[in-house]
Amino acid sequence: MSLVVLADAQDRAGESVTQDMIDEEEAWLATQIGPLTGERTETFYLPSVLSGTIDALYLSRRTDSVTEFTADGDAMADYRLVANYIVERTYDATDSWVDPLVVTYTPNDEELVKGVIYDLLTYRTLPSNLQSVRIGAYSETYGSQSGGGAVVKQAALKRVSPAAGLGAYGGPFRVSRTRLDRSVVEATGS
Repeated sequence: MSLVVLADAQDRAGESVTQDMIDEEEAWLATQIGPLTGERTETFYLPSVLSGTIDALYLSRRTDSVTEFTADGDAMADYRLVANYIVERTYDATDSWVDPLVVTYTPNDEELVKGVIYDLLTYRTLPSNLQSVRIGAYSETYGSQSGGGAVVKQAALKRVSPAAGLGAYGGPFRVSRTRLDRSVVEATGS
């Protein structure tokens, strides 16, 4: 069953949108972020090459709460959810996290996922020879269908998957060489 309804997609992205196009974009997005709806379980294996302490995990999707968090099969209690996608060690955590870490949660971003699919469909229905539009001082520039598609898809993916924009950091882990409580912000001003 499709997350996006054909009539809604045609209203938002143009009359030329077909159910096959919706299915293809949903399939691509599912290969990038996993199932588009429902509960998910992510398993993290700690890298041995990192020096320092792993003090947080970046989830693939945003959520309101973590249903279950286990390390090596044992339930974990020394964590908190920050910014709806970071599972962070609490400041008073004493034990190191061990392999594997398993997080179960239900994403809360269905409307955002639908918006990304609409955007991908809109881009897909642009004429292939259209690269820019100028009306007075206003202008829009689009990538060509042959070369710009990957850039557009990567930008759309960053809207849904917070960890997709980590770039050089690349991994699902945040490393701290000194323990800090990031929930406390101290500042002085004049």
